[in-house]
Amino acid sequence: MHGEQPSHSMRTSVVQFLTKPKKADSIKLSDKRKISVLCTDFKCLEKINANRLNTIMPKFISRLHYAAKPRKIHQGISAARDVINYISKKDIPAAFLCLDMKAGFENFNLDFTWFCLLKYGFSTQSINIMKNLYSCPQALSYINGSVSNIFQYMTGNLRQGGSASMQIFVISVNPLLQLLENKLKGVTIYSMPVAGPVLENQVSLKPLSRVQKQVAYVDDINPLLTLVDEFHVLDKCLMLFEYASGCQFHRDHISQKCKAMPLGPWKQWLTQETIPLPFLLVSDYADVLGVQIHDKWTDTLRINGDRIVAKVTGISNKWRSGRYYPFLLQPHIVNTYLYSSIWYKASVLNYRFGDMEKVQQRGNHYIYNDSFLRPEKVVNYLPKDRAGLATVHVKSKCNALFIKNFLSEATSGDNCYAQGVLQRYCFDEEISPVPLKPPFLTSNMIQLIKLVLSSGKFLSSKQIYKVLLKEEFQLTEYE
Repeated sequence: MHGEQPSHSMRTSVVQFLTKPKKADSIKLSDKRKISVLCTDFKCLEKINANRLNTIMPKFISRLHYAAKPRKIHQGISAARDVINYISKKDIPAAFLCLDMKAGFENFNLDFTWFCLLKYGFSTQSINIMKNLYSCPQALSYINGSVSNIFQYMTGNLRQGGSASMQIFVISVNPLLQLLENKLKGVTIYSMPVAGPVLENQVSLKPLSRVQKQVAYVDDINPLLTLVDEFHVLDKCLMLFEYASGCQFHRDHISQKCKAMPLGPWKQWLTQETIPLPFLLVSDYADVLGVQIHDKWTDTLRINGDRIVAKVTGISNKWRSGRYYPFLLQPHIVNTYLYSSIWYKASVLNYRFGDMEKVQQRGNHYIYNDSFLRPEKVVNYLPKDRAGLATVHVKSKCNALFIKNFLSEATSGDNCYAQGVLQRYCFDEEISPVPLKPPFLTSNMIQLIKLVLSSGKFLSSKQIYKVLLKEEFQLTEYE
């Protein structure tokens, strides 16, 4: 506040080198996450800064950046899912790209951030406060029980583990997203006419459209290209951002970090030999924030479902060798450590019935592995205060998460496509134009959505789960 630097202890962090999930066996330093354990006083000050940024970021951050509140990561995955399905159905020539930065937090130059804040209208006093908060950072490393000497960061950069690090990074990446929004054509998924009074020189009101040009989350950027020239436009935009910010994108297709998924007629000519940007790896799927999306929805469900079943099976097989707990504690272990690996994708994928049954069976098999007890099926899923084991019913929980995410998008006011789908196919309203029916909206899913809506609006995922569980087992009451 008074132009002073934080104290020595507040500026010092302990750097822990954590293993990335996909590179668990690697010993390369570049394959480790550099997580900074910060001083509590510094984290409190940084949390205040993060809360203030969260209140004003929606006013200037791109609506296609889903790391900025109130948007969520599942909305970004859903946007990529919807546009890929739409392009596949309409046979539109396009390419969905997946771009990733090289250690974005470590390489980012904070001088570019202060420049962006000034252009966005932040006061000089507010910028100076943040400059003082992040000035002269220093750290010590902790490796194999050995502590290094304190060293100074050569350049001002963000530290992974800070409360406001993601907010500052999102603000710094925003100029690139705004530039791409102005340069790319995109695809209009749905356009809804707007009725109302017009001005004297105005023929009609501008329609409410859902135009998808890109999907971004922190350092993962997924542009949608519909013209061949846009490959070179994208390359120029990336180089301009790299020169200004100090960040670098992966530019080697061997690393498989940057991919291009051809769609529609482009699948015939867009190959690794003909792609305008050689650093892009041509792939038959898009890996969007951990979810593989294919041009055919059946392939998307099959591949993601098989991976989930294999992961749950692998975990449960390891438990056979000695994870023994009291019988009444085993349902809690299954809910916490086994089923938790499937909820992330359940918000954007309506898992196949067979996959959900296999996952449920693995959990029930562990619970009753050393017991001759075989109670009535419904007892597994009732709460403990109703003489149940409180095991999560996978099918009801997955459907609850999926319906909650869909209804949140349809009622948010930002997604006219989801709103039109809800009105046309769930409320049976006659609207024009009619939105394309998404492949996940099966007749069974429509019935479940209607059931949830009849139980009340704006239900939480926990409340929706209770409604679906009650319907699944025809319970007379379930509170």
